[in-house]
Amino acid sequence: MRETWQRLKPLSFSVYVPIVAIAFVWTSILPVFPRYLAGLGAGVAVTGMVLSMKGFGQIVSDVPGGMILSRFGLRRVSLWAFFFAILANALLAVTTSVRVIGVLVFVTGFFTSVLLTASMAQVRLSLEPGFRGRALSFAGGALRLGALLGPFAGGIVAESLGVTVLFAVNAAVLALGLVLRYRAPGTKGQGRQQIEGGIFGQFRVVAEGLRGRWKALISTGFVVLSLMVLRSARELILPLWGGHLGLSPSRIGLAMSGGAALELFVFVPAGIISDTRGRKTVGTLCAGIFAAGLYLLFVSGGFPLFLVAILVMGLGNGLGAGINMTTGTDLTPRGAVAPFLGLWRLYGDIGVTAGPLIVGAVASVLTLGSSVLVTALLGTLGAAVMAFVAPETLHIAQMDNRLEEE
Repeated sequence: MRETWQRLKPLSFSVYVPIVAIAFVWTSILPVFPRYLAGLGAGVAVTGMVLSMKGFGQIVSDVPGGMILSRFGLRRVSLWAFFFAILANALLAVTTSVRVIGVLVFVTGFFTSVLLTASMAQVRLSLEPGFRGRALSFAGGALRLGALLGPFAGGIVAESLGVTVLFAVNAAVLALGLVLRYRAPGTKGQGRQQIEGGIFGQFRVVAEGLRGRWKALISTGFVVLSLMVLRSARELILPLWGGHLGLSPSRIGLAMSGGAALELFVFVPAGIISDTRGRKTVGTLCAGIFAAGLYLLFVSGGFPLFLVAILVMGLGNGLGAGINMTTGTDLTPRGAVAPFLGLWRLYGDIGVTAGPLIVGAVASVLTLGSSVLVTALLGTLGAAVMAFVAPETLHIAQMDNRLEEE
């Protein structure tokens, strides 16, 4: 464990602090944002649209963000991304226009996506494959820590001081992240890669780097997509199913907090398993156990089994901490690290957007129970693809690492 900490310590300010800040800032407003927007005259449909602008900003940012990182370097672009995210949150504190708020949420999503891509690229350039699983499981843990602290702190600040003060606090949190990122040690070359031919040149280098590994890209990418659908669908399914069972909001919240806490306990062993037993083992366990939790949810008739189902899902999701980022860095061609990772993040962000849409569409056509089963079946399929179709990306990364050292 001491060796692991010594290897990961240099990433504290360049990777983990930005990730905690990003997760904290976004989740801190979730408990109060819908009510705040309603107070400004926004209806349910408009509120949903404003909230979705963050995900839309991430999807729009993924590909160009990776290319910008490649062109100008990880550190420089990260600092500018922090600056614009700070500016957006500061402006949220002073505007009362719902349209402007929607634009600012989009800007926040756009630039936080750039920061996440930069974090992945930093790990890819800093560590050999045998440590990336642990490094990125810690990144997944950092996301979970920020998401655990955010709603609690945000609710307290908003209730005692007001939502506009919360936006100012979030700007201050991001400003702290900027200062720490500025002081962080850098990676050799800072991820900057001069690629001839502009945008088309970057796509060409990515395509050349993926020659011979399209099966790995498609199969592992499908697993990543299915995992992100599971994770985002869960956020909608659990409150709805809890209401279907007649549970109070406090009991639903308690159960969901229990699942989130369990995830924090297992992300460290998840990284160790990823580096020692392989990404296939972790990915299969993550998707399979998550799906098992959804099947339990479907047959639950009261709080005890509802709680057990959520804990099982938390165990599965915790074991998959950082797996999407890890497999992405494994498949990244050396000549186009940031551009590829931008494309890879697009897989996950599409899954995040698709999850609630799938649940809503199936529930509206059939039933809520049907949407739970469809989501569970997708998780089962993802586990099967990871176990029997997808190659071991750790072996691909180790082969690349040997070639780079020669």
